[in-house]
Amino acid sequence: MAVPTTVLVGSRDRLTPPVHSYRLRDKLEARGNLEQFIELPHVGHMSPVEAPEAVNSEIRRLAGMPAMYRRVG
Repeated sequence: MAVPTTVLVGSRDRLTPPVHSYRLRDKLEARGNLEQFIELPHVGHMSPVEAPEAVNSEIRRLAGMPAMYRRVG
């Protein structure tokens, strides 16, 4: 499945360090599936709790994309 994907990471995430997000970002970008990369400053592993506005905003943005941009297959 190939869909526009946002990688969102907290800059202070120690459980899943940002370096892993950078690798994921690079792989998605190479495949043409990276929609956006967001690194939240001063946020740890619990980004939906620590920065709910940013996380919810990006989910709403992706969900609101026209169907023509949601590729499956």
